[in-house]
Amino acid sequence: MYEPYYVFYQVAMVLSLLASLSIMVLALQRRDVPGARAMLALAAATFIWTLGFFLEAHSTTLEQQLFFTRIGYIGSLSVPIAWFLFALNYSSGTRLITGWKLALLCLFPAIFLALVWSNDLHHLMWYNEHLSNSGSFTITVKTYGIAFWIALTYNYLFIIGGAIILIRRLFTGTPLYTGQAISLLVAICLPFIWNIIYVFDFFDLPRKDLTPVMFAFSGLSLGLGTMRFQLLGAVPFARRFIIDNMRDGVLIFNMQQRLLEANPAALTMLDADRKIVGKDIDLLAHVFPFFKKIRFSESGCELTWESKERSYIYEFDTVAMLDIQNHQSGWLVTLRDISERNRRELEYRTIIQTTSDGFCIVDMEGYILDVNEAYCELSGYGRDELLNMHISEIEAIEKPEDSHSRVLKIQESGRDCFETCHRCKDGHLVHVEISINYLKVHDGRLFIFIRDITERKQAEEKQLKSAEKIVNAMNAAVEAMARTVEMRDPYTAGHQRRVTRLAVAIAIEMDFQQEFIDGLRMAAIVHDIGKIKVPAEILSKAEALSEAEYNLVKLHPEAGYNILKTIEFPWPVDQIVLQHHERMDGSGYPHGIPGEEILMEARILAVADVVESMSSHRPYRPALGLGKALEEIVKSSGTLYDSEVVAACIRLFHEGDFSLD
Repeated sequence: MYEPYYVFYQVAMVLSLLASLSIMVLALQRRDVPGARAMLALAAATFIWTLGFFLEAHSTTLEQQLFFTRIGYIGSLSVPIAWFLFALNYSSGTRLITGWKLALLCLFPAIFLALVWSNDLHHLMWYNEHLSNSGSFTITVKTYGIAFWIALTYNYLFIIGGAIILIRRLFTGTPLYTGQAISLLVAICLPFIWNIIYVFDFFDLPRKDLTPVMFAFSGLSLGLGTMRFQLLGAVPFARRFIIDNMRDGVLIFNMQQRLLEANPAALTMLDADRKIVGKDIDLLAHVFPFFKKIRFSESGCELTWESKERSYIYEFDTVAMLDIQNHQSGWLVTLRDISERNRRELEYRTIIQTTSDGFCIVDMEGYILDVNEAYCELSGYGRDELLNMHISEIEAIEKPEDSHSRVLKIQESGRDCFETCHRCKDGHLVHVEISINYLKVHDGRLFIFIRDITERKQAEEKQLKSAEKIVNAMNAAVEAMARTVEMRDPYTAGHQRRVTRLAVAIAIEMDFQQEFIDGLRMAAIVHDIGKIKVPAEILSKAEALSEAEYNLVKLHPEAGYNILKTIEFPWPVDQIVLQHHERMDGSGYPHGIPGEEILMEARILAVADVVESMSSHRPYRPALGLGKALEEIVKSSGTLYDSEVVAACIRLFHEGDFSLD
């Protein structure tokens, strides 16, 4: 009865033989793929190695076992060389080691193999050989000699070298090639690792070499690599795959100018089939006039090809093909269909040249590369003059350092639009609107559209002058109304002007915009215009007012609102005047509106009005002084008056140099 280990060994050896045969068939089917022939040699060597050890296991005499051991050595000494050649050819896509180099590489394995077969004469590979039993196996026990260890080291170096090549070339971050590399490394590492275990006797197992057995698992790994990762199908860096799928046409000629290869794109461009491959260029030129135009000494040229349907424009480049020894072996010609690109460029140039706006292309150093006729007419320069100019020679407003900062900004945002002035050839300035787009082509280009806005600027200037006249007239009218009020109430003469100064100062302290400040100033000048409806004897009364008289005075905000609401101010002047006696807690008049409902301008005007009134003389009382006035607004801050406005007012008098006088 055989023990399980014996059965496992025999079954695994048969599977290993079948795996080697399968790999040989696979490599034979793909023999044109780089590395396939080396893989075929590797599988054949593995088969011989496994067969020799398998037959040895079924031999019962020392002579038979030594004979089949020597058969196995033919394979075991060939596997490392075949593996190394496969790794090199498969990862590089070409046979780098041929001829005398290959013969030199096989020299040492041949020497070791000769030593194996002549070992009885010198015993350099092994000695003291004799039969022994190990489990269910009859094995040959032998002591290894110096030549064996040298051969073993030689083999290990080539196995490790092939593994390093695959790791460096195939682990590129591409999942397909990474999967191929893993399947190949697993296939070689399993037998390699087990060989180390067997040679150095690391485990207490029957002394039967399982290295060939591991090739059964190697076959599984290679089968997975073939099915899952297209091993021997999608070759790493496969030039043919890349060339066949290029959109550009590729033609390959040898030194005798014979066409060796043409990819599908080139055949489509020429409306030809693969029958043209292998023919001399002169012969091809009789059928395809296009070939007459090819000059191997030129590159980057444009060729026109007329087909039955329409004409095509191709850009062709010629590159000398060099071998490993840097000797030229032929030419590679690439064809790129630029018909559509040329058509678009023609359309673009037509549009640019016919537009009424100026246009120019400027590089990142500021030099004009292209310009249309519209800008030539605008600037007075000729096209040739502009193409030799720097943009700073035309720009009339920005300094060079400002222009540099703007270019950096445009590079970040991709575009910009602004107004400036350009200096024409005769020296006069023209107002222009600039629209710039930045494109990352040829180290960066600025595409600039220039629109003449001189007429628009002149119209804007006229409108501005007209608006200034209107504003001046409005200010004069308001000033007249303010003086009218002061004429009826001489005791409050200058009150509105002082309140205006203080209110504007508070607004500036609170950092409001100029538009806000202008509206506040206009309202402050006429905030008491409603008193024109209050009897003059009440306004100048030298004693305290009765309740009825005070109620008449309290009507002046609404009276002022009714006067001002008919005037179209650009600010809510009527509402500010109406609310300037309202208070934050809603206790003010005429409507008792609270807090946030009161316009900010009215809150500022309320504080300025109180401070000025308490600080000045009135018919019914002497001046209370600035100190009392400030004390009053601080005491009522947040209840009657806006706390932020009060704080700004206090800062003006305590920290600044503001004065009511």
